[in-house]
Amino acid sequence: MPVVLPFSHEKPADLKVVQLGTTRYGVRLTWRERPASWYLDLQTAEGAPIVSGLRLVPGASPALRLGPWRAQGPGGAFYVRGPAQYVREDLGGALRLVWYAADELPEATPTALIVEV
Repeated sequence: MPVVLPFSHEKPADLKVVQLGTTRYGVRLTWRERPASWYLDLQTAEGAPIVSGLRLVPGASPALRLGPWRAQGPGGAFYVRGPAQYVREDLGGALRLVWYAADELPEATPTALIVEV
């Protein structure tokens, strides 16, 4: 079952320790005025940083940019639900950060490359 992370817009920076799969992680969301966006930092439950500064873009997964840190992360995928243009107050309402376990994600179906000559 997807996990909707329990954040709201009331604090401009908030850290929650949440259970994602079988492991607990620290997830911090921070509002940055200049770009008018929320940013995600991911850390171990003990506070060791995994990755930071991932912008929340509705309709996208900030976890795709985890790069070499992916092995330290929770597996599965984060996904941002919400309007394309959001304001700070949308977090916790129209804007949600959701985590899906790996077994909840659809299998990628390879497609054949067709080259017309």
